Amino acid sequence: MLIPTFGVMLLFGLATSVLDPSKLSFAPDNAYSVTALIGNLLGLQNVLVPEFGGNFPLWSLSNETGYYVLFPLLVMLFRTRSILHRFLILVAVAAIVHLLNSAILLYFSIWLLGAAFSRVRIECGSFLRWAYFLGVIGAAVVIRLKGKSDISVDSFVQYLLFSMVFVLFLSSMQVTWARTRANEWVNRVGRFFSEFSFTLYVLHIPLMAAMLHLASPVFGNAKLDPNRPLHLLVYLLLYVGLVVGAFLFHLPFEARTYQVREWMKTTLRFRSRPVRV
Repeated sequence: MLIPTFGVMLLFGLATSVLDPSKLSFAPDNAYSVTALIGNLLGLQNVLVPEFGGNFPLWSLSNETGYYVLFPLLVMLFRTRSILHRFLILVAVAAIVHLLNSAILLYFSIWLLGAAFSRVRIECGSFLRWAYFLGVIGAAVVIRLKGKSDISVDSFVQYLLFSMVFVLFLSSMQVTWARTRANEWVNRVGRFFSEFSFTLYVLHIPLMAAMLHLASPVFGNAKLDPNRPLHLLVYLLLYVGLVVGAFLFHLPFEARTYQVREWMKTTLRFRSRPVRV
């Protein structure tokens, strides 16, 4: 899914003359360089390279990459009895810790909190479940209005408290719901949007930039004013355009993930079969 998104970003860079196709760059500080492209595919954005094409939401992928590597290493560290294996794992962990910044390492504790609570089920009544839900909404509003939006060391405590309330709410939702028409409709809607949620996440910034670029001859480069009804309509159209665009974009790519995975399994399994002579 990342490769098609990077292709869209390259096309947008060419269309807006931000990218010069005659000059191939390998500079690590160039957001459109080959180095940045490879680094983003490896989850090293904001670690060794910038986000490719200025698509800043990609910062979270470096966190995920670090956590997905650190967690199994830590599990193997506690499970193995070999001194050599423990030494090699500690060397690998030390190298990763040295590479990652302090914020990524600190927020690893929140990731571990979520991993731990994925095995927790809280049985409670609807009153407590609604209390958890309202707590999540209230904490999110307070953080948005009074807290710090950046994922940094200074904002760790507020996000830790929010995460604790959030995992309590999620754990209380692990119940078997009655098969009512309303619940079935909610499930269908949630399943529909979840199928292209990752596409929407990685694509919304370049897609938004493309739409604003196309609309600039009409609306100019000024920011939208929430006090003007016409601008609210423009915002709504942009929002709908983002969702529809992400849905259409996911059809030939993210929607084919299962088929591609099965094809790769079949291909690798076929190649690994012994040949009779």
